[in-house]
Amino acid sequence: MSRKLEKLLAKIQEHPGDATVAEEAASIAGIIRELPIDPNLWRVRNKYWKMLHTVLPGFRDKAAKGDEAAGEWVKHFLALGDQLNFSKKHLQMV
Repeated sequence: MSRKLEKLLAKIQEHPGDATVAEEAASIAGIIRELPIDPNLWRVRNKYWKMLHTVLPGFRDKAAKGDEAAGEWVKHFLALGDQLNFSKKHLQMV
């Protein structure tokens, strides 16, 4: 499961803006979070952190200007961050 999530994060990095990939990643992260195991997600979290500071700001700007597709992507990307246990403070400040 963690490998699948890593691949999805790589897809998000390669093609930012694809809301379906971000939604799938958030869904899988939610499933992983509910499991009674503690998977090693440091690679996923590191990729997410990088995109949180490099990719998200541009999409937030587009969404603020009325781009609905960008708004949808932002929603799913932030849901992924929530499922990866990033604090609300970090998800809101960028």
